[in-house]
Amino acid sequence: MAAPLVSAIIAVYNGERYVARAIDSVLAQQFESFELIVVDDASRDSTPRVLARYGDRIRVIRRKRNRGLAAARNRAVDRAQGRYLAFLDADDVWLPERLSKTVEALQSHPTTTLAFSDVVPVDDNGATLAPTYLHPGMARPPLMEDLLEEGWWPILPSTVTIHRWAFNRVGGQTEKFRGAGGFDDAELWFLLRELGDFAFVPEPLVRYRLTPLVERMRKYAPGFGVFAERVRKRYGEPGDKLARRCAALYRWLLTVKGLRCLEAGEMREARRALFCVLRYQPGLTPPGLRHQLRAIFRNGPASVSNGKAPAVDRHDVLRAWYSLMPHRAALEAMRRRGLLEIPPPPPSHAGFAEELLAGRAPLALY
Repeated sequence: MAAPLVSAIIAVYNGERYVARAIDSVLAQQFESFELIVVDDASRDSTPRVLARYGDRIRVIRRKRNRGLAAARNRAVDRAQGRYLAFLDADDVWLPERLSKTVEALQSHPTTTLAFSDVVPVDDNGATLAPTYLHPGMARPPLMEDLLEEGWWPILPSTVTIHRWAFNRVGGQTEKFRGAGGFDDAELWFLLRELGDFAFVPEPLVRYRLTPLVERMRKYAPGFGVFAERVRKRYGEPGDKLARRCAALYRWLLTVKGLRCLEAGEMREARRALFCVLRYQPGLTPPGLRHQLRAIFRNGPASVSNGKAPAVDRHDVLRAWYSLMPHRAALEAMRRRGLLEIPPPPPSHAGFAEELLAGRAPLALY
């Protein structure tokens, strides 16, 4: 029997709510030559029973210990037979032409290592949030200079089809990112772009479950530290500049979200956003975060040891602390200190910030 052209890979952990929908979307592809490998990363819910219902239509790898998304994908690739690899997150859904169009894009461009597409963002219930996800200026394949400028290019894992030789050449995904990681994908795009071009399919081929901004940024914060360290080591001064630019943008986005929630009386979400700002500050790292905040609150920020990254902003700390107060008290205290005004965006993202604040780029999508 001939080997399949594509190995479709789903890694799942406690995905009983979504994984059947993801599997069904793969099996419904308008493309014949593929296998589907599902890695159950030691799920503790009913995921194994859901997978068992599919019998020999899928190949299941069950792990006894949870090792995280990157390790699960690497394990699947070790067992894969296809010339191309196509990833699908367990809570996303492929549209019927997802495989055929990305494989065609790879085969039409001999120098490419990866093909990707736009997506339709949806909420937890599958309701459409917007017709597309990509900002018009980023709806194209990035150059290496683009990746070093932006850091996170909106290439979503569920949209990509990759040459297997290229994935193996870069050593797969690094397993230093534990759990969802978030930035392990971004690092993989950098490495693959070093080897060749990317191809872009200019239409949505995936229904992508978009979690709220604060939830995403809280989950990805530990991975950002690993990503920043690795790009600084690999790319030197451009990597350091990239890490600082990314951190500045994330802090600004979270601050805007936190202030809007605060004024709307959504104190829990405001608190989560404003404290998450501090997770992207170079001078604040767990453990001991609470003690560092107290010292900054009382004495002002300390200098950062490497002399390059910005010191912790006292206003960020004050916003976070005031968010612990009752709504009215917090607003009054912040108004007295001028902390309710949305701070200037990073100069590198001023155009994007202007669109977002004008309502042309919904904050919920970023």
